[in-house]
Amino acid sequence: MAKFSISDLMNNKSKEQLNKEVYRHIKVKPQDMIPSEDNFYSMDSIEELAKSILLVGLQQPIVLAKVEESYKIISGHRRRKAILWLIEQGYSQFEEMESLYTEMSQSMLNLSLIIGNAFTRKMTDYDLLVQEQRLKEALIKAKEAGEIEIKGKLRDCIAELLGMSSTKVAQIEAINNNLAEEVKEEVMKGQVSFSSAYEMSKIEPEQQKEVLEKAKEIEATGKDIKQMVIEKREQQKKEEMDKEAEPTLRRTVGEEQIGQVIKVSESNTIKAPIQIVEFKVPDVLQQLLEMYHLIQEDEFIKILEIYQACNERMNENN
Repeated sequence: MAKFSISDLMNNKSKEQLNKEVYRHIKVKPQDMIPSEDNFYSMDSIEELAKSILLVGLQQPIVLAKVEESYKIISGHRRRKAILWLIEQGYSQFEEMESLYTEMSQSMLNLSLIIGNAFTRKMTDYDLLVQEQRLKEALIKAKEAGEIEIKGKLRDCIAELLGMSSTKVAQIEAINNNLAEEVKEEVMKGQVSFSSAYEMSKIEPEQQKEVLEKAKEIEATGKDIKQMVIEKREQQKKEEMDKEAEPTLRRTVGEEQIGQVIKVSESNTIKAPIQIVEFKVPDVLQQLLEMYHLIQEDEFIKILEIYQACNERMNENN
């Protein structure tokens, strides 16, 4: 698999800008730092983090992107929120924070936000789903803006940037594309695991809902869910095969064919009827019984073969 890095993704113009850019120090009020609207990561345990900062100080500065005239957070959303909590408690020493910043576009900020957080926090299964989707969107926007070049397959690029296999990314894509919203909500709540979500993404949305309801009812394990999915897929396959084998025969004749000879077999021909004719097996068999005295020997042999084949299928089903 081809190797990628954020530097590999940049075109020549962006590489020159990157080499010139250095993160600079700046003091900014936490209130003036703008949280990124694209930050979807968990913001829990803020008070615990605030108490830790109060005890040992801010170990890592908040990293900002100067987008036009605004300072937007690349890394440090939870730290900023913890500091705001400390200010509310009366700790005025945190009213201005030493931070790092660099100038960049909104699309590159989106990329930096996702890639920067990919390796600095513990991801929930739902975080992984949203992260992959947002990264894909950010890469496509940055490419359309001419800020990056994507070498090779987009999936391989995402896998390298997020430090995971292409197979894992393919599974995430399957979940994002095929999982019913009701099931995604359960993934977000932590009630459905990644592996179970991937298995359920293989079946139709209505079937997913049925599996989800059953799983809740019996408190199913991941193994149970996988087995239920297998059964649903086998059921769907059987229904499709039954539908394909449904004994309805249709013969349609256009006006241009009226009066012409239609070939029915190598030895028999009939004249085309004037109207559309629809044949259904029960009707045909009923009429055939009424005309049984007209059946010839070679025709009866074919009927007997059909009977034997159907009898064998019935025995197999029983």
